[in-house]
Amino acid sequence: MQKLSLTQGFTSRLFRIFADLIVILQYFWPMKRLMVEMSSIRRFSYLAVFLASCVLVATGCSRGTEEQRKRQSLPNFEFDGWDGGLLKRDNLPEDKPVAIFYFDPDCEHCQETMNSIVAQFDQFGDNTLVMISSADRSRVVTYLIEKDMLKRPGVLVGLCEPKVFLETFGAAQTPTLLFYGGDWDLKRAFKGRAEEANILDGLKAAREE
Repeated sequence: MQKLSLTQGFTSRLFRIFADLIVILQYFWPMKRLMVEMSSIRRFSYLAVFLASCVLVATGCSRGTEEQRKRQSLPNFEFDGWDGGLLKRDNLPEDKPVAIFYFDPDCEHCQETMNSIVAQFDQFGDNTLVMISSADRSRVVTYLIEKDMLKRPGVLVGLCEPKVFLETFGAAQTPTLLFYGGDWDLKRAFKGRAEEANILDGLKAAREE
């Protein structure tokens, strides 16, 4: 009887262990499923973020390319004129090369570039020279009078904030000298000091079809 009792006790303990194992498995099995589901959600989230990033990058590149393409042509602009009027792209002579000179009268490299422009001004011919500055109006006018550039034929002078010039032409470094052909496509761009050779190169490129 004692042997039978020992056997029954052992069997009972086995059943209890087995039952405990079942409880444990029932507890961990849903957790495992949850972990798998959460892992799947994380993978999906990573994929969604990756795809969204790709879309944003592609959109940014597309916008950047479009913006760059626009700036390869003379952008539409409207600045304050030195005389109180407005300086607009629509007022420029059509089918004529255009040079845009962004400068500061007190900038050394701007002064050197201006000297190069003055020295080669006869070579501009029928080119329109648009000079833009963000400096004080009176300072700009005084400087251009000193350089005898204010009322030369084909010379237009405008004033604008650096931010406006940057948004319009994509750069606000002084000096900046841009040469556009008769089709108003950009032919040459000089950022920083431009020497007389650069002026002649820009004028030549602007006249070429």
